[in-house]
Amino acid sequence: MLYVRKKDGRIEPFTRDKIISTCMRAGGTYDICCKVAKEIEKKFSGIINSRYLLDYVRTRLKRLGLYEAYVRYPLKEALYSLDGKEFEWYIARLLELEGYRVTKKDSLTVQGRCIEHEIDILAEKNRTTYIVECKHHMDLQILTDLTAVMKHYARFLDIKHRFRRSIPMVVTNTKFTPHAIRYSRCVGMILIGWNVPYNHGINAIIEKHKAYPLTLFNIDKYYRDILREHKIYTTLDLYYRWDEAIKALPRRIIDRIKKYFEILYGTNKY
Repeated sequence: MLYVRKKDGRIEPFTRDKIISTCMRAGGTYDICCKVAKEIEKKFSGIINSRYLLDYVRTRLKRLGLYEAYVRYPLKEALYSLDGKEFEWYIARLLELEGYRVTKKDSLTVQGRCIEHEIDILAEKNRTTYIVECKHHMDLQILTDLTAVMKHYARFLDIKHRFRRSIPMVVTNTKFTPHAIRYSRCVGMILIGWNVPYNHGINAIIEKHKAYPLTLFNIDKYYRDILREHKIYTTLDLYYRWDEAIKALPRRIIDRIKKYFEILYGTNKY
């Protein structure tokens, strides 16, 4: 029997289907993903660290020639590797790519009827203003719960009079509890998380635009902060503003990024 030790120390039984679905979401074929999952069951026993398991699957995908799946596979981990502020700026950029006109500052406040509120993002589309709260978790097992959703709705009620038409939105890098989802449906709040809504969640938006977090390319926090000063928040920004970005990065990172560009975007940068 094989078990997986999670980042928080919890131990869970190994699930073949979870490996297959994650592998396929990254771009692997069903047959190859099944093959990799079966290999793991045969090769390992006892308890295996989740980080080691991730690295093993990526290595196998690379050796099997699925280079795009190799790069995209650790997307969940790339999202939780961002810090809270980075996540907010990243979500603001994704919303821009989705056609929203975004207002985002390090400190964005709106005066409500009762008190002043700090807002993560204001996003406008089709004459509607979306009041966006970002909930970032560094543990993939933590769900955004009913309390977080209700708090944001209370904030929304206090400031909604300032906008002609407005809708509250909560975006997370993990999932929501069932109670949070039920509540949001009742009050008309939009929730975006990992595969929430189904097939239209944050992961689907990322894949649609191929606008991955910079952490997917293993770029250090120091250099991510420099890139953010140049308004480079995603790998897509990095690709299109390469001439500007290259001035801020060391050779070791530049060489790695060039390889990833070729895999994800079908061309190299010279």
